[in-house]
Amino acid sequence: VGQIFQINPAKKSVPAKVRYVDRIWKERAKSPRIGSRESRRAATSFYEVQISCARQRITEGTADLDRSGFTLDGNVSAIKNFRDDGEISRVYHEEMKSLVCRVVGAHSAYVLNHLVRTETPTDFNDGYARFVHCDYNMRTLDKLAGDVLGRHGVEVKGNWHFAFYNTWQPFDNPVRNNP
Repeated sequence: VGQIFQINPAKKSVPAKVRYVDRIWKERAKSPRIGSRESRRAATSFYEVQISCARQRITEGTADLDRSGFTLDGNVSAIKNFRDDGEISRVYHEEMKSLVCRVVGAHSAYVLNHLVRTETPTDFNDGYARFVHCDYNMRTLDKLAGDVLGRHGVEVKGNWHFAFYNTWQPFDNPVRNNP
């Protein structure tokens, strides 16, 4: 946790098989509802792709939050048990709020929710997603922002800018599969 592995500088990308939502959904007004293995298989397909080495791109200065939509941070969490929701709320949420403020220069940050995905899920949503996806869509962002800010007694001002950030922390396996 929190360590950045050494990479082969000659290797700029690696081949991977990635599951994407099927192209037919681009023309549809609604998004696919994926809540089971069966619905995931019915709405997605595997594609052979080349995955760019993010660490190399960040080192070279060709990838960052503004240009690529992601960054990597060597965060080392003080959390002892990522399966303990109370500890996650007390420790990890505070760490992530501090990290987001530091990385993006925000004045404040609030946690919408968290989800712990494992190799031994209790239901479909607790398992690794195993397909490229976005948890929220543009239609729900204003409502989600209102919910989370309202929970914290924050009244949005007209000149404010805010963004949603997804933080991700491996805790029981090195990141090689199921990122």
